[in-house]
Amino acid sequence: MMIHQFSALKKRCSLVSVMVEVDRILRPQGTFIVNDGMEKIGEIEKMMESLKWNVRMTHSRYGEGVISVQKSWWRPTEVKTITSAIASERELV
Repeated sequence: MMIHQFSALKKRCSLVSVMVEVDRILRPQGTFIVNDGMEKIGEIEKMMESLKWNVRMTHSRYGEGVISVQKSWWRPTEVKTITSAIASERELV
């Protein structure tokens, strides 16, 4: 999957929304490559590292860069249930 010049688009989704969608769609061991300005490349690198993705390559030249990241098999070990998000039996009746 490749996004070219994400920053050049006039109307665009937030970068976080795009990265969440990429994480949802891409299978473990899949690779995601982005070509954009170094500011966006840096943001993407931080987000993907926080998701435990493997940064395979970054390259910059003349203020633009390319990043290649690979999705890992990592998943959180702790599961927290948010009780306010779960309707009680009384609320359903």
